[in-house]
Amino acid sequence: MKVLVVGGAGYLGSVLVNRLRNAHVKVAVYDNLLYRGEYLEPVPFIYGDVRDEEKLAATLSDNYDVIIWLAAIVGDAACNLNPSQAIAINSSAVKFLVEHWRGKIIFASTASVYGQNPDEVQENAKLHPLSIYAESKAEAEKYLVDASSRALILRFGTLYGISPRMRFDLVVNVMSRDAAVKKSISVFGGSQYRPLLSVQDASRFIVAAIHHWHPGTYNLCGENAKIADVGARIAKVLSSDLDLVKTEYEDRRDYRMGMTETQEQFKPSFSDSIEAQAKAIAEHIQGGRIRDPYSSRYINAQAIRGNLWKAGEKVRKECDNV
Repeated sequence: MKVLVVGGAGYLGSVLVNRLRNAHVKVAVYDNLLYRGEYLEPVPFIYGDVRDEEKLAATLSDNYDVIIWLAAIVGDAACNLNPSQAIAINSSAVKFLVEHWRGKIIFASTASVYGQNPDEVQENAKLHPLSIYAESKAEAEKYLVDASSRALILRFGTLYGISPRMRFDLVVNVMSRDAAVKKSISVFGGSQYRPLLSVQDASRFIVAAIHHWHPGTYNLCGENAKIADVGARIAKVLSSDLDLVKTEYEDRRDYRMGMTETQEQFKPSFSDSIEAQAKAIAEHIQGGRIRDPYSSRYINAQAIRGNLWKAGEKVRKECDNV
């Protein structure tokens, strides 16, 4: 089997590519290295942007069995920096994929498409996206309806855990970092629910889904939990203080995900708990494996903002030399 992971150098992609290699799947990566300065994994690598239609079309012609599409500007803050760019990458590029690729597609969507909902949402629930990020993912899903017999859409809960391309703008990872470094976790609000899923379990599911193909739209989360409860659990396992701050938080997302369709078709099992990954994050930080866990490189919006500034500075210097 030959698989192309588009966005394979990202947070989930970095874990997934290693798992595919370990499963003896022939895997290649297409990525523009937005968050990394290099990609040194021993797999075929194509440096490219998903908006480069000529290069993407040429890559898609290489007889892959499955395309795993992870490429996206991820997160509300990151998308808000440049909404038109976010739509082009998160939605329009998916439309191009559907029009120019006739094979199997696994598409990474998000639980954020559900927005705010008092009930446990199943896959047939009405979507209520509350941000550009969620809207762009919901729009991409519509394009994939045209490829419904060959598309697997996965609505992931909020990911957490260790990855070669680490992120510290995800709730469990942020709390774990603060508990490890500051010995204190601050939770603002905290009554809102989130569906949560370890990045390791997400990658395990994708590898299994490649071999047991069931096209359709599926929710995927390890558990639903209140943010305040997550903070309390991490504080306990890492011997940290917990500060619950009453506030009108800006993030209005509040939802729990059910997995009726997922359980019927795939019967997934999840093994990486919040506590286990919190410990792993703390060990990596305290052991010096993550030198500066507060660096902007680990926060999508800040990393993109920095890249935009660098690009602007390059243009200014070129203009000065004219």
